[in-house]
Amino acid sequence: MIASMTGFARETEEIEGSELTWEIRSVNHRYLDVSLRLGQVFRAKESLFRKILTESFDRGRIDAQLHYHASAQPTDSGRLQPERVRVLREWAAAV
Repeated sequence: MIASMTGFARETEEIEGSELTWEIRSVNHRYLDVSLRLGQVFRAKESLFRKILTESFDRGRIDAQLHYHASAQPTDSGRLQPERVRVLREWAAAV
């Protein structure tokens, strides 16, 4: 488990011309308080992201945002692809 801390992280990954950016901020707090802001594409995965964050931190205020910018030429029909989910899980685990 990561101890409570104050910090900021931003990670951007380009996948098939689309760009995913995680921004995570944390400040010291007596209890664990997780706030997620996700794009519409990722709303169905909110519980997964929340679980990863709550398993990674004991306490603190955690604000996490996921930004998704689609390429001009979409390569899929807007469905979430397993490769993208894997990359997001790796990012969340790294933070």
